[in-house]
Amino acid sequence: MDESNFLQLVPHKNVDFAFMGYLLACHLLIEHYLDEFLESRAPDLTWDGPRLTFSQKAALFPHALFPNGDEVIAAVRHINALRNKLAHRPETQPDEFDYLPLIRFLEKSKAEEVPQQPMELLEVFINMLSAGFLGWLASDAYRTRWRQIRQQATDEN
Repeated sequence: MDESNFLQLVPHKNVDFAFMGYLLACHLLIEHYLDEFLESRAPDLTWDGPRLTFSQKAALFPHALFPNGDEVIAAVRHINALRNKLAHRPETQPDEFDYLPLIRFLEKSKAEEVPQQPMELLEVFINMLSAGFLGWLASDAYRTRWRQIRQQATDEN
């Protein structure tokens, strides 16, 4: 078989694949929670049809609903910017990035610790952000169920 027509992948030197993978996982998790959150806020819309970008989903996020919502959305957008930069320059090292929006979010959220190491900072950030999204989704599910039960009781009377 003539292999001259096959694409040869050149290994990237100095790529921190652990950091790249973790950042991408954080980005995917945030996008998942944005999807769930937006759907919970507007369940009557057809969310399966349109293919919104991460930036469009972030723009729809009603950050005024959340304590420190400005810091939440700034940090979420910053994660997207980091992912985009890493996509174009995979050899960029974790300590070459600016993490100020994540640090501000953690400080305003009164995090017990604000790590200085990028991977640790991402971990604390994603844990706090996930807890916030999960808390909202759980309380929204409870409120929705409560409204349904209340409406059923009203309809039966």
